[in-house]
Amino acid sequence: MVDHTDMAPEGGRGDRDALLREMMPKLGLEPGKTGGAPSRRAAAWKYFLPRLAVALAIVLAAVGVWVLLGVPAAFQDVAADSDAGSVAVRFSLRMTPLLDSVTAELDGVPVKVELLDAGNYRVDAPKNGTLTLTARTFAGRVTTLDVPVDGVDDKAPELVRDMTRDGMMILYLADEGGSGVDWRSVSVTDADTGEDLESVELDEQAGSIRFPFPASPARVSVSDRRGNPMTVLLCPAQGEAEP
Repeated sequence: MVDHTDMAPEGGRGDRDALLREMMPKLGLEPGKTGGAPSRRAAAWKYFLPRLAVALAIVLAAVGVWVLLGVPAAFQDVAADSDAGSVAVRFSLRMTPLLDSVTAELDGVPVKVELLDAGNYRVDAPKNGTLTLTARTFAGRVTTLDVPVDGVDDKAPELVRDMTRDGMMILYLADEGGSGVDWRSVSVTDADTGEDLESVELDEQAGSIRFPFPASPARVSVSDRRGNPMTVLLCPAQGEAEP
């Protein structure tokens, strides 16, 4: 009688070895190295390691994107430059590839944001107040920054002195706001008829307006280069200027 007990394991092991020998060329292993547990472990690593590396790279990339999207934008190099009564606020932003929008408000009123180049911006402030800068990323992260603005010329020219000489009225003007008097805006008219007075002379260097002493009330209008207006009413009876 033949004992089949010892033949089953040999047959099973033989089938496994035959299957392994068939897989070796596909896995890039030499057929002569198919025997034993170390060869089977090597084959398993050869098969699963590239797939494990790809899966790990995908997970790391996903984590990196998640972390990157969670980082808010950051304001840098913020400066308010004043020139001739105007204020320009310049700034730059970090994380610009993730930016969805950059906006600004001055005391709650939207103002234009100008893109100078990649990551650099400028806002021309129309008046004094608090400029609020807002940067929003595609992930919805919002960063705000308040910048005080106090260098905008919002003061009208002033009548600093008036005098009469040889039948002429001379008015001296000054603009303390910084933008300067707009001499092209000077208008001297008859207060009753609105007609322009004749022989009006402007001396920008001296900062004066000169014209014949009027026989009736006259109105002098002038503004600075930012458009802040001033009007002076002259009453000849009193011989002086009234604001």
